[in-house]
Formats: sequence, structure tokens, C-alpha cells
Amino acid sequence: MASPVVAGVAESSTPTAGTSHVLNWTGLGTVSAGDLLIIILDKGSTSATVNAHADWTELLDEASANGLYIAYRWATGGETAPTLVTSASTRSAEITYRITGAENPATTAPQIGTTSSGTSATPDPPASATPPSSKDYLFIAFYGAAGEEADDDTWSDTPPTNYTPSPPRQKACGVAGTSLGGMIAAAERELTTGVAENPGTFAKDVSIGWRAQTITIHPSTSAPQLVTPGTASLTTARFAPTVTASDHKTVTPGIATLVTARFVPVVTASDHKVVTPGIATLATATFAPAVTVGVRVVPGIATLALATFAPSVTVSANVTVTPGAAALTTASFAPAVTVSDNKIVTPGTAALATARLAPTVTVAAPTYTSYGLPFLFTSANWGSVSIYLEVYIRATAGTVLGRLYDDSAGSAVSGSEVSTPSGSFTRLRSSALTLIDGNTYRLQFGRAISAAGEFLGGKLVVV
Repeated sequence: MASPVVAGVAESSTPTAGTSHVLNWTGLGTVSAGDLLIIILDKGSTSATVNAHADWTELLDEASANGLYIAYRWATGGETAPTLVTSASTRSAEITYRITGAENPATTAPQIGTTSSGTSATPDPPASATPPSSKDYLFIAFYGAAGEEADDDTWSDTPPTNYTPSPPRQKACGVAGTSLGGMIAAAERELTTGVAENPGTFAKDVSIGWRAQTITIHPSTSAPQLVTPGTASLTTARFAPTVTASDHKTVTPGIATLVTARFVPVVTASDHKVVTPGIATLATATFAPAVTVGVRVVPGIATLALATFAPSVTVSANVTVTPGAAALTTASFAPAVTVSDNKIVTPGTAALATARLAPTVTVAAPTYTSYGLPFLFTSANWGSVSIYLEVYIRATAGTVLGRLYDDSAGSAVSGSEVSTPSGSFTRLRSSALTLIDGNTYRLQFGRAISAAGEFLGGKLVVV
């Protein structure tokens, strides 16, 4: 399981007070079925609420000056920017997120904390709602501010520690002037945790009144899960024949029997893997009783019976499981017994030993191919920036992937791999990457076993 990913962001504002607020989704990318859309909005200095919208579900709508608004939608594909209507004439600044890999809100909806507020140059979002269990979450921390700033992305200086991007995403209503409000700034963090997340503080250029929130986005639980079939068991019947012989008699001991239970190997598989358990083996010790008497005794022949070998393995999509075959071998059972008149002959007992079942698992990794010209990274040319890999791909079968490959180091860049099983072209963005000065990098596209897909391109995004 992985954290939800921010796949696209769009900013817009209504700089002149009014009741109609038309959102602009330039930069959001193509909305596909299964995307989670979230709108965060800060109102102006006039108290107002947002009228209910048939296509959106409200998480928060504060009836106050500089009040916050949060709403979400589970996309069906092809959605366009909505128009929000307020109860009174006011300004607004909005940021819309398009998120992939999130849980369907019908199962678990996004959660928020308790709105915090204050007057300072360090807006402090509240602790998030406590997660139900430890998973890979996406947290969005944001604040809305009073006052008025030029829309030049310079008034909100830094995000909370471990949150990106830096400077934060920010939108104002246009020009510096009187305190008409309508300013918003936000940043995100992917984190594996089972406790409430307290983001810490933003840094702003001047002290001003603010209101802040923290949103928890739950990861999808529809990803491939671990599969653990049962274990093999083996039972043997006791073999201890008693033979009584008189002069010139033929003695036939009983029959040794062996019974095996159903063979069901333990297989643990995750997405994009092929699992091949090893071979079960069974060996028996030599059966050779030592009897010295005067008459020839012919014991019977040991027989070996096997139950049907038909393991039941349940796996998720994109996984092929091939258990091995059970093999049983027995040593020769044909003891020679010689007896004399009126003797009791007791052959020894067959011993059975089993080898430990320790399957060998072979994992088939996805295959990658490099595309495009190599890129030489010179850190002095870029300064202090955040770099992301962004690709536009779709799967026609299985799951397709993209990553940034370090030709100089001979390995993939950590955190650069992105993937999708979607049949529609999807824009994917990695987490922030760390590149090495002087190294050469290539864009690679890959696929899992039996998968296929198409790509339109990829690029490095510098923020």
C-alpha cells in the first residue's frame, strides 16, 4: 500500500466581491474515473456561506469573515471546473487538488481537524483527525489569511517542516491594499502513521489574522493484498507386522501404508510478482529387518498411496502463482527372512522421514526501456529547487510504470517510480527527487509481467 499522490493542482480567485465564484482548473490535468478532487477555499472579509452543490460533498463551510470551505468529489471522469455560489457578496481564493491512489469516500471519506486561528506571521494548522490504523496517508495543511497581498507567490515564505512544495502553493486576490481578505496557502506530506499528524507552522511575510486546517486523505485499500494458503501436512500409519511361522510355512507380514494430506504450500505475493514454490520431497529409511532362522519367509510388499495434489491459491490482479509438484520417493522394501521350525519372526519397523518444506520464491521484476536524450544535472544551474518526475501514460493490460534512471550510478533514482493500471491516459508525478551533481539521467518506461501500455511523454518538473 502506498500514500495517495497529488497528480494535479489548480489555483483561482474571485478578486472582486460577488456571489458567483468561477473556479479555474488550468493545471489540474485530465480528470479520470477514480480520481479524488478536493477544493479548499478562503473567503474575504465579508461573512458568507457556500450554497450546497449537487456534485460536491462539503467537509467544512465556516460562516465568518475569512471563513474556510472544504469540499470533495469522487470523479467519474471528464469533470470540469464548477461555479460556487455564496450567500453574500464576498471575495475568495481557491486551490483544487486532483489526487490518485486515494480511498473511495463511500468507504472512508477525507477527514479534518478542528479549525485553528490566530494573529501572527506563523499560521499553525491543527492536528489532524486520529487515523483508524497505521497506513500510508496524504496530509494537506493550509491556512486562509485576512489582509491583502499581490498575487506574486512571495507572501507565504515556507511550509511546515517535511511538507512540500517550498514555498507553499498560494493564491491571493491580486493587489496589495486594504484588508479585504481572500488569501490561501497550502502544502502536503505523505506519511506512514497510526497517530494524529501535527504539521507545525507556515511562515508568512507579515503578521495578520488567519484560520487553518489539516486534511487527512486515506490510501486505497483496493491494491493487491498478501495471499497466504495453508500448510502441508503428512501422516503415516504405523508399520509393525507380527509374523508367526511353523516348519515349512510361508509367512506373509501385513502391508505398510502411507497417507498424505492435501499439499497446500504457503505463498506470499504482492503486486507485479510471480511466485514459484519449491518442490516437496519425502524420503523413507531402508526397511531391512534382521532375522536368522531356518525357514524361508516371504513378507508382503510395502505400498505407498498419495492424495490428490491440487493446491488452492487465491491471488489478486497482476500476480501469477505457480506451485511446484509434490514428489515422493521410497526405498526398496523386500526383506529376506529365514526361519526354522516353530519360530516367531518379528520384522523390524519401517521408519519414515520427511524433508522440511521450504519453497523457493522467484520474483520477476518489471522490465524498463530508456527513452529520450540523456540529461546532465549540474546543481549550480538550479539553486535551491524541488525536482519531480512527471509522466503521461496509460495501461492497455496490467500495470505500466515510469521512473528516472541514473546512467552514471547504474540504478533508478529513489522515489521516482510511478505506476498506474488505468486504461486512460493519466498524468503521474513522483515525490521530490534528489539528483547528484554531474550525473547523467534518462527517462524510462516499464511494464509488469504480461502488461502493456502507451506513453505520451515525460519530463522533470522544477518547483
